[in-house]
Amino acid sequence: MSIFKKSERGGLYARLRERGYIVEDAKISGQSVIRIIAPNGRVWVTGKKMAYPMNSAFIHQISDNKRLSYELASSLSIRTPKTMYVDRSMGMEELHAFLKQYPLVVVKPLDSYKSHGVTIGVNSMDIMPQALKHAYRESPVAIIQEQVGGEEYRFTILEGAVVSVLRRERPQVIGDGVSTVRQLVSRENSTRRDLILSDAIYPQWTVDLIGDVVMSEDIPGIGEVRILSGATLVSKGASLYELRGDVDASYVALAERFATTVGAGFVAIDMFIVDHQVEASKGHYWFNECNASPSLKMYVSARNEDNHWIVDKIVDTTDNNLNFTQ
Repeated sequence: MSIFKKSERGGLYARLRERGYIVEDAKISGQSVIRIIAPNGRVWVTGKKMAYPMNSAFIHQISDNKRLSYELASSLSIRTPKTMYVDRSMGMEELHAFLKQYPLVVVKPLDSYKSHGVTIGVNSMDIMPQALKHAYRESPVAIIQEQVGGEEYRFTILEGAVVSVLRRERPQVIGDGVSTVRQLVSRENSTRRDLILSDAIYPQWTVDLIGDVVMSEDIPGIGEVRILSGATLVSKGASLYELRGDVDASYVALAERFATTVGAGFVAIDMFIVDHQVEASKGHYWFNECNASPSLKMYVSARNEDNHWIVDKIVDTTDNNLNFTQ
């Protein structure tokens, strides 16, 4: 009697089923386990996060453990935010000293999934305990890190080369010196209604989604960027833009250096960048994390370019690594 049952998982797993793979689910000691059987009979077992066959176990280790990834980045002269690691035994004096030096910080688990346990904008010891409690639900060790500027960019490296650079843009408007925030939001909502994407829905910026700021009668100056929310998920109002051909080559080189140093076949490198057209230098960028199981939906959610070919290439590479013949 098998513990595995037929799986109806979508995304990568649905694409593999189309190619003759068998995908099955099981629970072992409360943990999700996925078994993939290739047409050639090869069996590949992974957890809830896909362990791609293009990667070694170490790649998944540094993906899951931010301390390892930060130390690797630093050893490669890739800039990282100022960071401290804490657990429940640490006194508040050290935390207070860090907060005095860096008045705005992010608190997050050492190892987490899909931004679970993350609190941004921590600026006082009054809210620090709650932020730590939130992080400790995901990991016994928490990270306190200076909150840096810029937007988050995801560099996807497949077989040694960057194939995608996605800008995860927080909800924001750019002033023209005449229009109110409310009017600028209305124009963005009109653009969002006209977007035709087969695999993503860009929700309207409403008070319920973003907050009262969308109704503001303030008039931003010409070229002034007004951030409306810290959200980086499309479902929460963020936008994804493919900038593969627009980003300065220095950032591509940094991402590829990280991936090729550890022999990663497929990995996403996230960085915060102030201006992606300005060469990478101190104060302009910071490494954030690496992800060995990035969501494929992100690639087809870009509002400015059809990125389905990237998903096809990832599926092809996965298939080639699983369904090979001797």
